[in-house]
Amino acid sequence: MMNNTNSSRSFPKIFGNKKLESILARLDDPHINPQLVETMDESNPNIVLEFLLESNKHTQITNNLSDDDIIIILKYFNDFLTNGYQGNFQKLRELKIYKPLWGIASTDDKQQQQTIQQCCSLEKFAHVYILNEEWSNLIRRSFKRNFFTEQFHEKKTVLLMQKKIEPLSKIFSHIRFNILSDLEIFLQLCLPHFKKLDAKSQMNLLKYFIDDIDEKLFQHERDQCRKQLHDHLEIFTQTSNNNIDCLHKPSIGISRSLRDPPEICPIFELYDPNIKDIRSILGVHHFPDEQFHTTTILKFLRECGLRSYISTDKCKQIMESIQLNVKQAGWTNDQRKRSRYLYEHLLANWTRYDNSILGCKFLEPHQMSFENDDLLKLHEQYTNCDETTTNEHLQYTCITLSDGEFLRDAKLCWTSSYLLPDFVSLEQYNDFNDKKEPIDQNAIDFFKLNRKPSSSLVKKNLANLAKKFSLKYHKLNDIRSSTTTMTQQGIDDLLVSILKHIYHYFQYEIKFERRTEIYKEFEDSECIYSRTRRQFLQGKYFCLNLPMNDEIPPFLFSLDKDFHEYKDFFLQIGVQAEPHPMLYGDILRKLSKVCDQDYLNSNELCKSLKAMQCFFKYLATNSIINSQTKLPGLYLVSNDFKLVKSNEIVIMDDKTKLDYMTKLVNDKFMFNPNERVLKLDSMPASAPKQNGSTAHIKEIIEKIYVSQRPTLFTQKYEESFSITIPEDEESHRQRFLYNLERKYNQLLASRHLHRCMAR
Repeated sequence: MMNNTNSSRSFPKIFGNKKLESILARLDDPHINPQLVETMDESNPNIVLEFLLESNKHTQITNNLSDDDIIIILKYFNDFLTNGYQGNFQKLRELKIYKPLWGIASTDDKQQQQTIQQCCSLEKFAHVYILNEEWSNLIRRSFKRNFFTEQFHEKKTVLLMQKKIEPLSKIFSHIRFNILSDLEIFLQLCLPHFKKLDAKSQMNLLKYFIDDIDEKLFQHERDQCRKQLHDHLEIFTQTSNNNIDCLHKPSIGISRSLRDPPEICPIFELYDPNIKDIRSILGVHHFPDEQFHTTTILKFLRECGLRSYISTDKCKQIMESIQLNVKQAGWTNDQRKRSRYLYEHLLANWTRYDNSILGCKFLEPHQMSFENDDLLKLHEQYTNCDETTTNEHLQYTCITLSDGEFLRDAKLCWTSSYLLPDFVSLEQYNDFNDKKEPIDQNAIDFFKLNRKPSSSLVKKNLANLAKKFSLKYHKLNDIRSSTTTMTQQGIDDLLVSILKHIYHYFQYEIKFERRTEIYKEFEDSECIYSRTRRQFLQGKYFCLNLPMNDEIPPFLFSLDKDFHEYKDFFLQIGVQAEPHPMLYGDILRKLSKVCDQDYLNSNELCKSLKAMQCFFKYLATNSIINSQTKLPGLYLVSNDFKLVKSNEIVIMDDKTKLDYMTKLVNDKFMFNPNERVLKLDSMPASAPKQNGSTAHIKEIIEKIYVSQRPTLFTQKYEESFSITIPEDEESHRQRFLYNLERKYNQLLASRHLHRCMAR
């Protein structure tokens, strides 16, 4: 019978493995079946395993074992497997010889420290992983103890550290312990639990992967690894100590203030912090934590899915955010910054977007200032609302790219359309060389940056200006009173310079096939500015080459010389190419309708005399009008100051017979004071013209259609009628001249007539 002490019990066979023998002897216990001791045989691993299991039941086996002892035991069984032994050593998992890997204790682990086991059996654990010393230390430093406790108690997963894995690989595989490659450890053990790490630990693990693992991978392994990282890598986002982020809406529509900072986010939802425009658009929580802002780490994260552009949906969310903020608080510098950089980002990445992005409002309309924009001295800026002032309306308004026109075209449409901000142009800023460069033509086509304002907008702009200047001259002072620096002449010059751009547009920018249609709309439109009248008039009131002295307001005006270069446009909308007698004949006809059979007042008489003067002037030089040309209606002023049909008028064409006009009371002589209307011949009509003299009156009159032709005195009367002349011929002549001069002086005394004639 054996004694109860270990020293009295010995193994019957001599062990070749003295270290194993020593270990087993130390583990011997009186409660162990003596037969196991008696039959103990080094060459029979099953008996050794059974002995270890019995010792495991009755003693705290690891109290008597060092780490090296445990390795010797496992090496013993590993050697049998190496030599082809077909036994089953699965029960080795039941031995309490395994020391799980525990992390560094944190302040939250105090209650859990009592549950920490130094050694344990692993028969109930589904997943056991063997890690080398380097990985074990890295993971222990990275993960806190509560993570390992959770894995141990809930996930049934154990991590074991083994300094020498290769000599024990057979037995570990046999008892279903997982021996992973470096890549597998990172992807299977670390990556799924990245969210449980702090930012620094995440960075350290990534750095270890980049420095020690990634470079050793084959290309296909690297590609597969990047895909897994893209799908599963989650890292900390950057945090902020200020309130700027409250202006930026997060990608999932949750207010930043409702999140628990710091925040974990999938890598494919984060953006490269080195891209300036994105950095200026999004809040800091859209970027990796500062720990990752190294060249090496960022390069790796880009390969894993760190975004270099904002998706279409995200852009639309940002645009909606800008709209909401502007609607609530108006345009601020922060919103202007986001708007500008979002536009620049769209421009730089235009190939990634579809046309739907163009319909979103995110731009601030350009707001003109009275100090810097002379255009406002002519007309206020366009708004789509009559209830607020222009500044208030624009301050709370967002527009799309298609809602506004380019600032370069402001002169064409500032009263009829919103203007795009100044950064929307055909050039973009290059951060690399600090210069502006032309935009790619394809991008210009996509964003429609090469468009001009529509003809309807330009026409509306012109109509707005015409309406503004349709008031009487004394009301135009409202415009001048808005600034003390511009005279009326200055306003005229400014307006003419603007109109030149508008007329240039209609002459050169309208497609040829649409010109007829568009020009027809201008025929009855007040679209041409007259400096004389200081208002806009229809084209039919203007003549291209008419001298200023031959203007007859409000019937006929000379086209400003500054507009002559756009004559092709003006001729299509009713402007006369050259002055001709019918223009003035038409004025006389219109005056006759107004006056009917009444006497002309001083103003009407002045305009009628001017019209007759110009009628005969251009009739004398006109080569088109002849006796076959019938005018719409021709009226001339008679001596009794009435407008009479021309065929009822007698024209005195002989200076020597002026006194006869008082005796022929039944004739209606044309009123021709001081020969202002028609210069009389100094000799009878039958006398030949001297070389270089003006056209003979008879030749002028004969150009008029026969049924409208006035009668010449010398044609109607001959010298034979002198028998009816009273004896005192000189007295009658003097009386006639006196009466005529008196009437004419009365007219000149009229202040209104004086102003008209001074013109």
